[in-house]
Amino acid sequence: MLNPTRLPVLFQSQDDAELARREDQEWASLLRNTDWDRFEKHERHYYLALAHHNRIRVRSQVPEVGPEPKREAQERYLLDIVEKRRDPAMFVEIPQFDPDQALPAVSTMLSGPGKPPMDFYCMLAAVLGVIALGWPESPETVHKQLHSNPPFARLCGFRYSKKADREIDGLTAKHLPSLSMCGKFDEVMTASGLWTAMNLDKVRHNIETGVVPLGKMLAFDTAHADAHSSCDRIEVEVAPGKKERRNIPKLHKRCSCPASERETCPHPWEPTDRGAAVVVKGPTRIHWAHKASVAGFADPGNEIPLDVRITNYAATGDGDTLDPHLREMVDRFPEIVGVVEAVLADGAYRSQDNKRAVASLLPGATLHVPIPSHKTGQAVVDRYRGIEKFTPAGVPVCIEGHRFKMFGRDVIGQMYCWKAPDGEDGKPICGSCPMRSQCGKGQGRRRTLRTRRAEFPQIDWDHPQHLVRNRRFIQRRTSVERMIKRIKVDLHGEIVTRRDANRIQAHFDKRLLVLHLMLDDT
Repeated sequence: MLNPTRLPVLFQSQDDAELARREDQEWASLLRNTDWDRFEKHERHYYLALAHHNRIRVRSQVPEVGPEPKREAQERYLLDIVEKRRDPAMFVEIPQFDPDQALPAVSTMLSGPGKPPMDFYCMLAAVLGVIALGWPESPETVHKQLHSNPPFARLCGFRYSKKADREIDGLTAKHLPSLSMCGKFDEVMTASGLWTAMNLDKVRHNIETGVVPLGKMLAFDTAHADAHSSCDRIEVEVAPGKKERRNIPKLHKRCSCPASERETCPHPWEPTDRGAAVVVKGPTRIHWAHKASVAGFADPGNEIPLDVRITNYAATGDGDTLDPHLREMVDRFPEIVGVVEAVLADGAYRSQDNKRAVASLLPGATLHVPIPSHKTGQAVVDRYRGIEKFTPAGVPVCIEGHRFKMFGRDVIGQMYCWKAPDGEDGKPICGSCPMRSQCGKGQGRRRTLRTRRAEFPQIDWDHPQHLVRNRRFIQRRTSVERMIKRIKVDLHGEIVTRRDANRIQAHFDKRLLVLHLMLDDT
């Protein structure tokens, strides 16, 4: 994997032999060893989307909806958020990509007159290579790297020249692109959903070939990416006598009307960063950010993220994302049905709706989430002879300081069954305990204990977290945090340079694609 503390050495040389011998440059290995031909169908869809983009750009006009004061537009936007906060369409809508759509060959599509487009594979390698270098993949960074790092440009397939030459390049241009060309490539790929399509294609390929083995545990959690924008705080009456105050993205107009006429011109107000909202991660950790739901296998040695989905509204509750994301996971990766035995998440996902969703979508699988700790009162402790206290997790501790172990449940009596631990010699520790007389057990006999279910709400009755068979699920839940670290830290996914939720979706899709390309390369 990437080492985020090691920076690449950028140099200019006409001889790339030294770079070819270096095995410690992950970005160079990615560009050299990736099988780019597997994206041939995406190449044709890109050129089709590029032609559509060029036509729309020439004809597009800002629609007219009638004059509306900015304050009214802000209140309307906030009311729309309140009404749709639990909308089933929780995630960013991605254009559908039909891999079986019949398209003409690239030679047929580009054989007509006119200026040739920039080569798809060269531009793709440049964007993914910049991410592997550890830089944000903004058009400005891609343009700078191509023009200042000749070995990088040549590995991407470009000629180190700023002039087009159709006789040399053929149907597509391979000279160094301009800044506007770098921006157009990313915009077309994002608007057409090709980043998501390529990412899913690569993840499926890695699962089919065993690079990412199917796991029995599927973990979910949310992450945030600080928004590259600012907000306004608005208060609006959502019901008679009830007001609600929230932060919303700043609104602007895309028209060219003078600033003095913005309040009265007929063009619509639009958010500058659709999807951004206040994300609370703790008492002192409050962010203006976008929210992502991350999913992946949690089995040991297989902590690789499989899917990342961006919410339409970042203030959506974490637990509300499980049902829609799990439905998409089953649709995208149907092979997990019948294989996954447990879905792991944190306490925010604990709800009956989520339990039913897991049972319905993944037959045979169960939802495992931790339960908040709960202090046990002294009156409850006094009911159990020889017990000094109960831990916040509900584990009994005897007067000699030994923690008991759970070994089962009494379903009929609604009781938890505990036993004293073994000593270093493998025998019950009660045999040599000086306080055994206060427990009512004779020499060599093990103390057992039965506690009432109703007195210990911090223990999950359906899947007691203190049983050995369930303990591993709770321990593996944190693996999703390492998946998030791979995206946000190793591949610098926390640095967002674009706005709008659909662009943030592409931002994470590109990093997942780079990660799975590197896995396949190893």
